[in-house]
Amino acid sequence: MIRRRTTVSAVVAAAVLGLSACGTNFSAQTNQQYQAAEGANQRGEVDAMNTVLVADEDGTGVLAAGLVNKTDSAQKLTGVTITTSDGKQLTVDAPAEAVTVPAGKIVSLGQADTDAFSVPEGAAAGRYVTVTFSFSNAQDTVVEAPSAARSGTYENIVKAG
Repeated sequence: MIRRRTTVSAVVAAAVLGLSACGTNFSAQTNQQYQAAEGANQRGEVDAMNTVLVADEDGTGVLAAGLVNKTDSAQKLTGVTITTSDGKQLTVDAPAEAVTVPAGKIVSLGQADTDAFSVPEGAAAGRYVTVTFSFSNAQDTVVEAPSAARSGTYENIVKAG
């Protein structure tokens, strides 16, 4: 009788454990990153967050991104290149003064003329571009970013010009 109770208890415990784990594994949704915004993120010494090329109907565009400096010193953004998926490098007009990202801080690009990297032609919504951010004393950050049409979401991004 005791042996029977022990066996039944062991079977019930095994069933409870086995059935309660049915919906989980190493790819469970709680273990996956979720990107709610359109822009793309790339981590590095300087993170590029929510990177997107905002394209206007006339083929111009402005790069929008948040740059987070995780180094111990300020980083000057020394260059930005944008290449289409078919390998064409787009012309990028940099702001008059260099953009500096202070150590441990975030700088948003595309919010004002002083931090806008604009594309005078070739920007088209609905495709991906490769954006390379180069810095004074940090590794380059390369992002596969979408190109999105200017809409309500991006109305606060300055226009190319």
